[in-house]
Amino acid sequence: LDSLTFISWSASYRQPRSACGFFSRAFTALLETIRNGFIRNPFITYFVSAENEDRDRFIASSFWLHGLVAVVMSVFLVAFGGLLTDFWDAQPLDQLCLVYAITSLLLVPYLQFEYLMQSALRFDGIFMTNAIKLSLLSIYIIVLFIVKRPPNLVELAVVQLVSVGVTLAISYGYVKSMLNVSFRPDRKLMNTLFHFGKYTFGTTISSMAIKSTDSWMIGRMLSTTAVAMYNPALRISNLVEVPTLAISNLVFPQVHKRMQQEGDKGIQDIYYKSVGLILAVMLPMVIPMYVFAEFIIVTILVTPIEPPYPYCK
Repeated sequence: LDSLTFISWSASYRQPRSACGFFSRAFTALLETIRNGFIRNPFITYFVSAENEDRDRFIASSFWLHGLVAVVMSVFLVAFGGLLTDFWDAQPLDQLCLVYAITSLLLVPYLQFEYLMQSALRFDGIFMTNAIKLSLLSIYIIVLFIVKRPPNLVELAVVQLVSVGVTLAISYGYVKSMLNVSFRPDRKLMNTLFHFGKYTFGTTISSMAIKSTDSWMIGRMLSTTAVAMYNPALRISNLVEVPTLAISNLVFPQVHKRMQQEGDKGIQDIYYKSVGLILAVMLPMVIPMYVFAEFIIVTILVTPIEPPYPYCK
């Protein structure tokens, strides 16, 4: 819902500056991928297999490591926001980087709570908090569209900041019983998480960079308007990844545990079942999207600037 409303909002106003929003989202998505590879994966891997007495120490150590990463990311955004604005000739980008630097710090406890819920298989809490967070942002975009008010990307970033703050309080209610933590850092555990994270970080950041490079280079070599025409089709086609992400979030916390209990056979069993389930869910989405690409684009974008049907296919 968040992606579709953002696409419709940008296309309806037909402003080249709306491509700045795509740049911002691509760049912040890259930073969020860093969090997943460097913080989420090592924490869940060690937490689900740790003894009960060690779990509190892993929670505290991961919090501290996540906080350090967030500070570095925020400093980077503030320091290089102006340079990125000049590079892509997208004026509001420096202000968006400043707002997101604040959001990045607020995301530390929010995402740590989400990782805890995922480790404990509390998917009801994950669904509720994400639904509320994305709904607030989507409602803002829909209201702008209805009242035909000129868009403001900085306001959009502020609304996202507020939505994170609201859902942070809600997510705390789901994990407060698990937070019997002194929050004293354990350097040994932080070092363990760091060295595990640097490997998953490399794989994750490479994958995300490949997905984002096309938008960055189109904006530099052609124009920001070209990005605004290209990205809607790309984001629509990315919807087919939803089943993969949903199933991977469900399976990932169990992988390390099954490996310890059953060895390679346990991993093979998880792999075969998850791949089969992903294909069973994904194919019914991919085939209609390919056949009805023109109808989908026209329905969502109303009147596209330039029909991006081939990109969607």
